Parts: sequence; structure tokens; C-alpha cells
Amino acid sequence: MKNFATLVFATVALSAIGMAATFNGTCSPIATFNFGVGGPTPVTCQSFAAAGGTIPVGSFLSGATINALADYQIGGGAGTSVVLTFQTTGPAGVTWSSGGLLILTPAGGISSGGAPTGSLFTTAGVTNTSFNSGITVNVSSGPVTGTVSNSGGAVSVVYTTSTSTPEPGTTTLLGSGLLALVYAGRRRFGH
Repeated sequence: MKNFATLVFATVALSAIGMAATFNGTCSPIATFNFGVGGPTPVTCQSFAAAGGTIPVGSFLSGATINALADYQIGGGAGTSVVLTFQTTGPAGVTWSSGGLLILTPAGGISSGGAPTGSLFTTAGVTNTSFNSGITVNVSSGPVTGTVSNSGGAVSVVYTTSTSTPEPGTTTLLGSGLLALVYAGRRRFGH
């Protein structure tokens, strides 16, 4: 009975394993805006392959995440803020969270304090070839409340691959076959 329980546990555990890998890509340039106003400035992110991405057998490209950071330098005092927008353009067929639009507003005084960050995630349409050409994010800055010397927006990308998880019916069939082999072996060898 102990062998039977171990076999069932191993079958279920193996069927539940879904491995994921991530590949970090860079994006350039860092968009900067004199006096906190301007854009859109296109920022180009590495393709999946340029980020070191590979798709092992049994795996697939499952998503991408755009991470953004907004900041300003030398604000005019208390109540200073700048609105920075990050808008993805493509790739064709891929859908992004929030319609591909991210708005970040650093605020503070002479210093912006902690620079706000945010992310956009793919929600549909990702295929193994979706990111062969990388991603473009258009960054814009303004309006400004108060005055700033300059503002900036930095972007990075993370690609994710996942392994295929077998269907429950496949797992049940595999488990049944293993159990049949164990039963046949026990009968044959008199255990």
C-alpha cells in the first residue's frame, strides 16, 4: 500500500509541475525632457532573442512585462509634480493591460522623493514569435505643476516562458497505466 501511495503522489506531483523562466531585456534611450515637457520619445526594448531568451522543447513564450520608472530633477518647491505617460505600440495582435497605457506622476518638492514605478502586462495574443522585433514604448512628459529642471522615464522589459502542463485526462490516463503496471508486476512476482 505504501508503494501505491508513493506512486499516486509522484504522478500527481509530476503533472502539476509548470516551470517558468524569465529573461530581462534593456530598453533605450532613457527618455529625458527639458523643463518636464515633451515627447513622445520612442524607447525601444530588446527582442526576446536579444534579451537571451530561448524556448526549450515543451515550453512556450507566455508573456512580457514592461516596467517603468518616472522621475524629475530640481523641482521648484513644495507641490511640484510631473505627469509621465508610457504607451506601448505593438506588437501586432498582442493585448496589454490598461490598453497599453501607464501614467506615473512623481511629486514632491525640490526632490521628487521616491520615484514612482509601474508595470504593463500582456493579457492576450502572445505567441512564440510575438516579440521577434522587440517592443516600442512612447514616453511623454507633461503637464508640470510648479517647475522642474528636467524629467525622465526609464523602461525595461521582462519576457516569461512557461512549460505546458498536461490536461487532467492525460494525467489520469498516465496514472492508470502506471497503476496497471504496478498491479501486473505484483501479481507476476507474487507480492
